[in-house]
This record gives sequence, C-alpha cells and structure tokens, in this order.
Amino acid sequence: MPQQSRRAQTRWWTAAVIASVAPTILNAISGGRETYSSAFNSDYCEGLRLQMTLWMLPGYNLLKGMPFLVVVPAFVLWLATKRRAVGWTAVALLGTVAAAEPLLFGYDVARWGQICVQGWVPLNGRQFIWWAYNLLPVVLILAATYRPGTRMIRCVSATLATGLLILTSADQGRPQIKVTSRSDCQKARYAAPGEHETFIQAVSKLSQQERVLAYLCTRRGYPQETAFKDKEIADGDLLNQGKRACSGKPELRGPSPGEIAYLCPEAAAAQSPILKRSEAERKAENDREEAKTNAQCRRGVPPGPRPVRQATQAIFGGESGSYSLGMPEDSAPFNAALKDGLIAVVNGVVTVITGTQGSLCLTVRAYRTAPPPDLKGWDRVVEVGFDSPDGRSELASMDMPLTLPVVTAAGPGPYRLRLYVRGRGEPETSFPEPPAEHHLIEVFPGKSKKLKLWKNAEH
Repeated sequence: MPQQSRRAQTRWWTAAVIASVAPTILNAISGGRETYSSAFNSDYCEGLRLQMTLWMLPGYNLLKGMPFLVVVPAFVLWLATKRRAVGWTAVALLGTVAAAEPLLFGYDVARWGQICVQGWVPLNGRQFIWWAYNLLPVVLILAATYRPGTRMIRCVSATLATGLLILTSADQGRPQIKVTSRSDCQKARYAAPGEHETFIQAVSKLSQQERVLAYLCTRRGYPQETAFKDKEIADGDLLNQGKRACSGKPELRGPSPGEIAYLCPEAAAAQSPILKRSEAERKAENDREEAKTNAQCRRGVPPGPRPVRQATQAIFGGESGSYSLGMPEDSAPFNAALKDGLIAVVNGVVTVITGTQGSLCLTVRAYRTAPPPDLKGWDRVVEVGFDSPDGRSELASMDMPLTLPVVTAAGPGPYRLRLYVRGRGEPETSFPEPPAEHHLIEVFPGKSKKLKLWKNAEH
C-alpha cells in the first residue's frame, strides 16, 4: 500500500492538534460542568466502579481532559523525525485513555442494562458525543500514520458489528434501581484513623466499593448521623461532584477534601495536607503553636506588684466575642456587657466583651491587697465589684477551655476586678500569629460594687 504524501500527513496531524485543543477551550467557555441524572448502585455496574479506579490513576484525568499534552509534543517530534513510531506511540497512549470508559460502559450495559445507563450517562446524552470526540484525535493521528487497506477495513467493521451484537443481545435481568439509603450508610465502613495513623492511611484499608459507599454516605451526613442530607440528589450527581473536586474543580457546596479522600486520597491530601498528618502529629503541632503564642503573650505583659497567682493564656474571643468570671445561667450578663461595650456584672458574673473573635492575650493576677493602677500603655482601664461566695472564682469561655488559676486569693467575700485592655480595634489574628489584643485582669479584695473608669482612650 503506497504511503501518503508528507503534505497529507501534516494535514492529518494538524487536524489532530486542533481536535485535541478544542475540548479545553469549550470546557473553559462552558465552565466544565457535567450533570449526571440518576443513582449509582454499588452492588452492580462493575465498569462504573472500575471507572472510579481510573480517576485515581496518576495522569488519567489530565490526559483525558487535555489530550493536547500528548498530541502537540508528538506532532513536533514527528515534524522533526518523520517517524511513524511517533504516531503509533501517541495512538496507543491516547487510544487507551479515550476508549477505556466507552468499553467499560459497554460492558455494564451488556451485563446490567438500564440501571447502569442511568449511572453513566447525563440526561442530555452528551456523554456519548464526548466519548466519540475523545477518540477523534486518535483517529486523525492514525490516519496520518497508517493508511488501511481493504482487509483492515473489513476487520474493523467486523469488530464494530460484533460489539453492537454484544450490546443488543444481553439477556441479563434488570435489577431495580437502588439509591444509597440510610440503612446502607448505617452499615457502611468509614475511615477511623488511630492516634498515630493518618486519615489517608485509614482510607487505604477500605476496599474500593467500601470507599465509594463511604463517600456517598459522608456526603449525606454520615457517620455523624446528624441528618440524612441531600436525599433528592442522586448518587451519580454526588459522584460527579466528587470527580470534579478530585480534578481540582471544587464547587461552592461541593464535597470537602475529607470527603473526596475516599475517592482520590492523594488529590485530597494535596488540597488539605492535614489529611496526611496523624492526630498525634496535629496535637503536637498545635501544642507547639500554642506554647509559642503563650510565650509571645507573656512577653507583652508589663511588670507589676508581685501577685499571689499569675498566669497568661492566648485565648479566642470565639463566636460570642466574650469571656466571663463565673458561668452565667442566662444571657443577661452578656447582654449587659454588650450594652456597655466592654464589661458588666450581673448576678455575680463578670462578663467581658472582646474586640475580636480571633486570638487575644489574657493575663490574670490575683492579689490579697489592692495594687496601684498602672495606666501607661493601655487603651482602657475599668474596675468593677463582684462577690465570690466560695472563694473559687475562675475565668471561663463559652468557646474554649481556659487553664487560668483561681483569681480570688483571699477566699470567700467581696472583690474588685480591674480590667486593662489594648488593641481592641486592631485587625483580627489567629494562631500562630501573635495576638494584637491584650487584656490584663487584676483581682483583689474590695467591698465597693461601683464601676470606676480609670482611663478610656478607645473613643
């Protein structure tokens, strides 16, 4: 069989390059969204389950979505060498990627029928078009590389006819469509890492089928079982969301890295490196950051008279943006402090409003006699009175445990609390950044219940 002219081969190669680049351009214009219409039944559709494995193979989604990464370099190499081996190599590589899913789909349809069609194919049927289009660069490169004779044409035709017969002659029973249910999720296995095991390592202990089911169930609120979410969304849609997230195209309300870790562990770990750290490692790192921040806070505390007790802790303002001396039984202390803007005493509970929901430095000093006020370097200094019936008054927060000591050093009785604050108007910080807001609390015996404002440079 005579070979094609170089000009004809170049045209075929050029067409292959254009065909390989076009999907990326169209994908960018359309936003790359695909919508699957129905449920995936984990008990059937082996081809669809195998497709999940393909998604996790390094480079598979990349070559499937951007075939020009193979076609363009191959074209350049062919121009330089004019070797047919270049074309055959490109055909073998891209052909394997482009034909994998159509072949798996064909197997599922032949084996299980309509239930798998609903799991594989979008409502508008465009998946068939894209499968065919993905094969176009392969066909064009093949046309540039090899000119088939009559025998080859007959062989290909016979192969296609045989495939159609297999698809149409399947006589397997059609199982009922089964959507992942609450009972499925209650029986499912989930990744449960030990103290020295990462989440990714725990996921690797599950089978492929267990991982897919765990992903679907975590998307529906399990294993916490707080609610069976997204009941109206089919499994196929949830899996498609996971596929997009695995390929680096997350959605606003799509799966989190911890959820897609069941489908694509390495991609999830790249998005959230914490998944590759064990609980012990995370705790150790958090302890180091906390110790570092506490040390920074201690360096910012001005010297003062020697107290009976003193401690410093970096705390969070939290969602409430407050902390208190004593635990309030209702919202009255918080509302009163919020009205004042800084501090209030209601029913013996002292509530302080922070200027941030992020981190701040809090130092407490407990005295048996009143220390002189030192106003230098503070924006606002205020003093209030409260009673400590048991002499065991401690600071508390609704948002985190505090490790500060008892501040009533003289036992049961009336006390005064002097609060120094600065940096309440500074930008919010969080660990491990040094806090910009600082609070100093001095507690000492005193009978007065009147509020005394020593300084206010905040306004």
